[in-house]
Amino acid sequence: MDEFRLWKLTWREVADIVGETSAVLIPVGSIEQHGYHIPLDCDIYTSTYICERVAEKSLLEGVKVLVAPPINFGVSWYHMGFPGTITVNPETFIDVLTQICSSLSRHGFKKKIVVNSHGGNTSTLQVFTNRFYEEYGEKIYLCQWWDLASDEMVNIDTPMVHVEEAETSVAMAVGMRVLTDKTVREAFDRRAALKEHGLPAFEIVKYDARHRGPYINTPMDMIHHISESGVVGDATKADIAKGKRILDATVERLTEFCKQLGEAKR
Repeated sequence: MDEFRLWKLTWREVADIVGETSAVLIPVGSIEQHGYHIPLDCDIYTSTYICERVAEKSLLEGVKVLVAPPINFGVSWYHMGFPGTITVNPETFIDVLTQICSSLSRHGFKKKIVVNSHGGNTSTLQVFTNRFYEEYGEKIYLCQWWDLASDEMVNIDTPMVHVEEAETSVAMAVGMRVLTDKTVREAFDRRAALKEHGLPAFEIVKYDARHRGPYINTPMDMIHHISESGVVGDATKADIAKGKRILDATVERLTEFCKQLGEAKR
């Protein structure tokens, strides 16, 4: 059977393919502001797209990969200054993921990968994967396109904070509605933006991906405090070719990992 979306299968069809499934991909993201130019569902759309591309490519290579129903809502408290954003707290996010993954485990799906496209989820997902391993003895892997395709972004001058050059390019590549005439450059230097708005900012604190050398970490800022549009970076430099390179590398490498995961004994 070619169907890879778990929710489109009958329970008997699911039972028949448990043993031959190399991995279950769980798309997670958010419903949150993405500037003037991209709809609220950017992150979950991207995660779901990546998962489905990987499942299709795996099928062509004789590897069975299933895609679980997308988890639309994420940890987005710092975007709540923008209408339409919906957030859940980290505890709720972890609880939902734990129940979903333990359900899959109970039915025999022991090899799972969370595919995330929202940076605000990352720290909570790291707590979740560690806690799940401790409690259930199963490793759940975390895939994020900016990690898996990091080498494809070396020539992109991006702070990698929010809906800037890289993320907008990826949104173009996955076929989202992107209003290119609405893109802006704003708060490109998060440290400078904080100072401009009369907020504390320090040279040793790491505010974005361009910071090198020694640093101290900081929580995310409320985005509406430093950016009127919601963009933190430069979305005007985005183009579909950049996004396609990032996307293709992500799909290729995640497909290979699914194959390796399926071949692993545990």
